Amino acid sequence: MGSSSPCLVDAQVVIDGFKYCFFDALVTGHAIYLSGWVRTEVAFFVADDGAQVPIALSSYVETGSVRIDHASAVELTSLAFTSYTRRLGRGELECLALVVARGYCFCTADHSAVRAMNDLGVLDRWMPLGELHPAALGFLPASEAAKYTRSAISLS
Repeated sequence: MGSSSPCLVDAQVVIDGFKYCFFDALVTGHAIYLSGWVRTEVAFFVADDGAQVPIALSSYVETGSVRIDHASAVELTSLAFTSYTRRLGRGELECLALVVARGYCFCTADHSAVRAMNDLGVLDRWMPLGELHPAALGFLPASEAAKYTRSAISLS
């Protein structure tokens, strides 16, 4: 994937990016988008000492390092009466609607979201963090890094 290709990232990617200090590198090298709902979900991460550390995305949005996109009612309705509405959170559903309708890539480690992408015929737009930004995996503990690879996801 080229650095100019737009890629949606889910809330967990943003949270881990701030917690493990790779978010700046991620947005510097790629056209990163958040769905409107994911933007509202990302408020803080829990530090190793248990403290809630606020995530400040405003400066990234103001400078255009991160862009926000909202799925239309029509785009959301295309998934409204599917089994995905029970298996996925609002952020993942909005991201999937944007992937299907607008052709974004989607960086997520959510197994249900990846399975839904497979079912919807857009699995080729899934971008594991290990492929989007390989250096990011070096910031993560091994147990966390593993979830961001293709081998971690079972499609069955």
